[in-house]
Amino acid sequence: INLAVITVTAKDTTRPYGEPDNFHYTLAGFVNGESESVIQNQSQITCTSTANQFTNIGQYAIETQIPTTVTAGNYTLTPANGTLTIQRRQVTVKADNVTTTYSGTEHNQTTNPYTGTLTYTTLASNDAATVQLNYKRILAGNQDMSIGSFSVTHTDGSNSWDVTSNYALTMSNEDSKLVINKKDLTITVDDYSRAYDGTDITAQGYTISSTDGLASTDQINASTVIYTYQQADGSRKNAGTYNGVQLNQGNLTFTNSNVSGETPSLNSCYNITVNPGTLTVTQKACTIAVDNKYKTYGDGDPAFTGTVTGLVSDGDLGTVTYSRTNSTVNNAGFYEDVLDASY
Repeated sequence: INLAVITVTAKDTTRPYGEPDNFHYTLAGFVNGESESVIQNQSQITCTSTANQFTNIGQYAIETQIPTTVTAGNYTLTPANGTLTIQRRQVTVKADNVTTTYSGTEHNQTTNPYTGTLTYTTLASNDAATVQLNYKRILAGNQDMSIGSFSVTHTDGSNSWDVTSNYALTMSNEDSKLVINKKDLTITVDDYSRAYDGTDITAQGYTISSTDGLASTDQINASTVIYTYQQADGSRKNAGTYNGVQLNQGNLTFTNSNVSGETPSLNSCYNITVNPGTLTVTQKACTIAVDNKYKTYGDGDPAFTGTVTGLVSDGDLGTVTYSRTNSTVNNAGFYEDVLDASY
């Protein structure tokens, strides 16, 4: 009666670079309901590999060693190898935010170098990483950082060597951003004066006298400059002096000489303060010319008349009434400047 065969097979194992090995094996070939209890000195069976904790990524054999002191009665023990697969170690890099203020020019890792501390999730022991971050943005807002290049060095005593190929690095989605805050901008609206002409005040005539804080790269789009002003009665035409000529900030856009194909809103990159202007609507001159009149002593007064010129619209003065100021005088004579008008 020949011995039955028990195959002792090293289990295939997959682990990341830098982790210690913990090999196991499987047993196959028992008959008649028997189990590993028939094996004597089973604890002496070992699985080993030429690879160690810091061996580079790749595939390596896991060999099964069965000493002659390990026996199994009616069985012979046969070793079979397994495969150790060492994969890249996945590491997440977290950076503090880089914070700056909008300037109209590009902010990047050169103009605004990272000076904080990078943190890593589980680098292998005795490994140290050097990471070059990439980030760039012109307009205000947030830009995620990315990893441009990196290297990892392993040190063992006085010896060091490159183990970069054993790593895969990714950026954390927590912080790790270039943050460009809005720039302060003060816009001053010129005072504006015009004569009453019966029409609503429009944007025509208003100007911006200064834009303190506007980046040299930027220009406000004139077509989006809308001035806002409204009198208490809802009109924009009556004579008077009115403070508070403002800008419709939400409508303003601008162009940046470093950004092509975009017309961002002004308040997306600026904290806007408007110094309002003063609107003055001056009174328009009009003339009432009273006609000279004649009568004969004893007659009643003739109808007094006159002509109104310079009105924007007929009837602006309402009803014009003509009269004489010396109505009690009836003697013959020439009376100068006694005909008047009221409205």
